[in-house]
Amino acid sequence: MKKVKDKDIKGLSILLGFAATLMIFLPALIAPNSDEAYTGMQVVFGYDFIDFGSFAGGALKFSIINFVAFLLPLIASLLLLSTKKNNFLSTVLFAAGAVLLFMVSLYTVVTITLFGNVTTSEVDWQLGIGLTLAIIFSALGFLLGVYRHVRKA
Repeated sequence: MKKVKDKDIKGLSILLGFAATLMIFLPALIAPNSDEAYTGMQVVFGYDFIDFGSFAGGALKFSIINFVAFLLPLIASLLLLSTKKNNFLSTVLFAAGAVLLFMVSLYTVVTITLFGNVTTSEVDWQLGIGLTLAIIFSALGFLLGVYRHVRKA
């Protein structure tokens, strides 16, 4: 049986971090009772889904927390790439990324504008495939980091 090398685990962690960040291009959130799905880019950077000028509109607002959530696995991967030794900080970043990715639906703000009156709306989002995979990849990156640290001890 082939022995698993530390560099193989590190390489897999790096790939998982990049993959988790790339999931920003896939559907992240799905509106309930509809087939409307919003990509991670729309959820992070904002998106006007209804625009009737000054009469009515609906938009997803930019969320810095969602931005950080998708960015943390990438930063963890870049840390692993830039260092020769095992990096505990990358393991922590993968864990924080997984937690924040799981909470993306809580930090996504929907605003409804009607005749100049702006209100925020609570939406019971469903997780899309992109967000689900990003959570899984980030959690696996965390678990591989824990495995690397336990194995070194």
